[in-house]
Amino acid sequence: MDIYNEYIVKKKKTGKDIAVSCLALVLGLAICYVALNVLRAIPLLSTFMLLIVAAVVWGIYKVIAMTNLEYEYIFTNGEMDVDKIINRRSRKRVTVVNARKIEILAHRSHEDFKTNMENGAVKKINACTSIDSEDLYFMLFYDENEGETLKMLLFNPNDRLLDGFKKYNPKRVFTEPRG
Repeated sequence: MDIYNEYIVKKKKTGKDIAVSCLALVLGLAICYVALNVLRAIPLLSTFMLLIVAAVVWGIYKVIAMTNLEYEYIFTNGEMDVDKIINRRSRKRVTVVNARKIEILAHRSHEDFKTNMENGAVKKINACTSIDSEDLYFMLFYDENEGETLKMLLFNPNDRLLDGFKKYNPKRVFTEPRG
């Protein structure tokens, strides 16, 4: 019997995301102001004013849209694909994990969480709503495509995803949060 489950989580906006959006807006307005004043002084270039303003507005929109992120987890027969969805339009594959090859999958309250978060040799993949969320889980696995690099995936799975991993690798999946 095939196992298929997909789950999407929306990344919460951080202070950094808001700062990037505000900076893009202020910088864009400053560029428009300078461009309009310079182009008014040179009559031949004044025809480009509308084009420059439109380009700046488009750039502001793109920068703000890049902070609108969702992560999709697709679990199919023991393999999970993690995709990043930007502004509900473009999709990029973040990683692929084989359930049989994980080292550990556990809740953030597990004793290995803090140790691996502080370990600089472990590459972190943040595909979660927030690093501070209560339902945050982590998964350690070796990425065969990058020379057996140890990676730590931070994500917010639902119960069906956790059950799928537990079915394929029960000894390495710890689904109960520790209090």
